Amino acid sequence: MRSASRWPWPTRWAWTRGRSWTRSRGSGTDSPYAHVKGGAVLEDDDTPSFTVTAALKDAELIRSATGDGLRLDMAEAARQRLHRVHDAGYADRDMAAASFASFLDR
Repeated sequence: MRSASRWPWPTRWAWTRGRSWTRSRGSGTDSPYAHVKGGAVLEDDDTPSFTVTAALKDAELIRSATGDGLRLDMAEAARQRLHRVHDAGYADRDMAAASFASFLDR
């Protein structure tokens, strides 16, 4: 079941997304970008500042620049998530769409 939000979060996760942004304040993972982007997601503002397509292009460039013997596991995981949301029809959305890749139907 999906919420009324333009971001495809399942309804059961709606409370979690609001709490997760406020819980990071003052922690080691806190950043101004997280507040700006997190606030936009919570307000259903999906105006792209950097699209899924652009982020995927960068992820592909990182992958192609990786030499033998170098593993960038986090970059590869991000690339796979971006592929999932791109293929699900969110190519022109903000790259924050990668955050809900786990909730997309397979």
